[in-house]
Amino acid sequence: MTVYDRTDRSIIGKAKTSFRAFAADESGNTMIEYGLLLGMISVAILTTLGAIGGTIRDDVFGAISDALSGSTADSDS
Repeated sequence: MTVYDRTDRSIIGKAKTSFRAFAADESGNTMIEYGLLLGMISVAILTTLGAIGGTIRDDVFGAISDALSGSTADSDS
């Protein structure tokens, strides 16, 4: 057994210990859950807006455009 073999085993042992400690640590779980929840809500909002976006554009902006066209036609005469 050489010095390098002992060093490799020591590094692997430390890596295993560090990984087990990381896997057992639950301190960030709540923040991750809030992030996932926020992400799902954002996707739902974007999906809803995408589905009704054309309707909003046609109805609301169409009414505004018609009103503005009518007011400019009235002022021309």
